[in-house]
Amino acid sequence: MYNVMLVDDDYPVLEFLSEMIDWDGLGLTLQSTHVNGMSALNEAEESMPDILITDIGMPKLNGIELTKKLKEKYPSLLVTILSCHNEFEFAQQALKLNVQEYILKDVLDVNEIIHILRQFVNTLNNEKKNKMNQLQMAQTIEQNKGLMLEGFINKTIHHPIHNPNVWQDEAYLLGFQPNQRYMVILCMINQYQSVLHYFQSTDLLNYFIQNVIAEVVEKDGVNAVHGQFEKEKSFLFVSMVEDEEFLKIKSLMKKIQIIF
Repeated sequence: MYNVMLVDDDYPVLEFLSEMIDWDGLGLTLQSTHVNGMSALNEAEESMPDILITDIGMPKLNGIELTKKLKEKYPSLLVTILSCHNEFEFAQQALKLNVQEYILKDVLDVNEIIHILRQFVNTLNNEKKNKMNQLQMAQTIEQNKGLMLEGFINKTIHHPIHNPNVWQDEAYLLGFQPNQRYMVILCMINQYQSVLHYFQSTDLLNYFIQNVIAEVVEKDGVNAVHGQFEKEKSFLFVSMVEDEEFLKIKSLMKKIQIIF
């Protein structure tokens, strides 16, 4: 269900749209109604709608200003403006804010609003589907990279390096910088079987661990590569330029431990 916010200082219009539209049937929830833009803005600070239907001429904060402020926080917000104004200036301002629809109140037809809302729902569904596809693709890439890194680590540990140049090229592709000194940290999961039982999947557990560590490493601005080794074991390769960086690395590991 997607959330809709109605804003209009003309109460009969609010009441008409609230009652005449089958929100549930459209897959929507009427989140709230407001008689001025400032009230709508205050609520949006706490709970941003997916769709905004707003009048232009309102006290405290008009519809154009409200749309601008909400779009700054949530650029993908879908907006329909209801207005008594047919002047080019208002339509031009709405166009600059990437407003999807501009409807004059004197020709207001509830069926037209319903048609627009159906289009909005389709747009939101497609965006949701695309985000899911992107997330799945990113997860697949990350998992494949993890498997490649795991294979690389195992091969490095258990087999001799016959061709240093090939080994260096493979290491570089997996995120290791050439001619860089690394501290190699062995990471162990305590009570591995119970943790695995909680996640119900080795792949999901490894993906979770990889994401958490990658997020902490990125926030700290550390050059590091993390790779799974076997079951409860993984390695974190942290680059070291100077020996004094040991304290920074120790702090990084403490943060990772606290999060887990």
